[in-house]
Amino acid sequence: MKRVAIVAGLLVLIALLAFIPPQNTIVLKDDGFHPRVLTVSVGDTVTFTNARDKYFWPASDFHPTHALYPEFDAKEPLAPGQSYAITFTEPGTYPFHDHLAAFYFGIVQVQDADGRVVDDCMEKGGQFQCWQNKLFLTLATEGIDRTYEEVATLYEEDPAFSGSCHYAAHNIGLASYQFYQKDTDFILSPRATACAAGFYHGFMEGYIGATGDIEGAAEVCDTIGARIGEEAPDARLQCYHGIGHGAVESAVATSGSFGSQQSFVDAALSSCEEVADGEQELYRCVSGVFNGIANFYIIGAYGLSVKDDPLLLCANQPEVYKEACYGNMNSVVYYEARGEFTPAVEEVFSIPDVTERPKALEYLLLLFALNHIQDESLAPLIQECQALPDSYVASCLGGLVRGLLEHGIPGKEYEKALNLCRESTLTAAERDACYAIVLTGADGWYGAEKVKEICASVPVQEQAYCTP
Repeated sequence: MKRVAIVAGLLVLIALLAFIPPQNTIVLKDDGFHPRVLTVSVGDTVTFTNARDKYFWPASDFHPTHALYPEFDAKEPLAPGQSYAITFTEPGTYPFHDHLAAFYFGIVQVQDADGRVVDDCMEKGGQFQCWQNKLFLTLATEGIDRTYEEVATLYEEDPAFSGSCHYAAHNIGLASYQFYQKDTDFILSPRATACAAGFYHGFMEGYIGATGDIEGAAEVCDTIGARIGEEAPDARLQCYHGIGHGAVESAVATSGSFGSQQSFVDAALSSCEEVADGEQELYRCVSGVFNGIANFYIIGAYGLSVKDDPLLLCANQPEVYKEACYGNMNSVVYYEARGEFTPAVEEVFSIPDVTERPKALEYLLLLFALNHIQDESLAPLIQECQALPDSYVASCLGGLVRGLLEHGIPGKEYEKALNLCRESTLTAAERDACYAIVLTGADGWYGAEKVKEICASVPVQEQAYCTP
């Protein structure tokens, strides 16, 4: 009997060993890469194994071009159980992802001959890659709150980061989906509303792309509102905006109608209508749809191009969706105008429906605020706004203020907005309107204690706008 037991024990041990991956192997499971960060030496071969029941395509960043290290690319999907191997011949830091589900990410660190890990991100991918490597390493090892502390540090120490903060936050959100699969509380951080809440937009792209569950996505947004709404009041609605992003990506992926944008627009809008719990939720979701489509125009995806007329898409939408469409084409208008004020405004003034122009102008100025946020003074932009016809001045200045509130220093967004209110270039009425925007909207951005702090920092005569 003892001999039988020993043999049985050995068979079990052999079976277990068969499931232990060999050295320098990274396994993709449903909850992400194991390990997410692997350190090897120059000349080592790393094997990527697919342990999911779906296809897997390992490749280096950036998604979807894999241009950071083109040799690091399986070039085709791996079926469940299949593997791909690559030998690293140069030291460096190599972030990677699953091309078919880009929220799965990891990093290979290749030591040099002295055992040092060198991050040659500037040479391989430029400044943004360096920022992302740092943030992703922090996310993988220390979580969201610590990652957003790094975001705030980068913002204040490197002025160039402000223009990329929203995109970085978007990628943090996308990458966080794999952690959410294991721990649904992982994403519950009030800090994630920083940088125009890009986190929720990216997270929802990952969630919907992986599950296709629009109703489940809305439940996640509602949970976010219930759990962190007191500290981050706008988080829930920003999450609904993210549903719009995910819905349009999903619509494109499932329809295959790359040459007919209205087909996937209709599919995405239907998803928003399905889950919206009121006008605000519907507007935010629809805004996310058109924001996503504007990005398609800029990068030339799915047969769309800025050489076409993106605003024509908006003219053909139902009246209830025109404002969200015209407003969220602001990035295309800004891109086509190369950031020049006059041609960008002229494009807005070309909108055939005159009633849609003021709001579209306000959206446009959000981007001007972002791209001039590190300027010592915004007086030149204020003067550009003041030179417009009287009926557009308030929308123009209001867009500047709201743009600073969206894209300011993480946790201190109001500071730059209040600085604009103090600009001597403003008339008394314009200054008063500026304070009104910041102070009446503060309780939509911050918790009650923070709102009190903000109100105490403004002139007494402006405190009447503070929420009781």
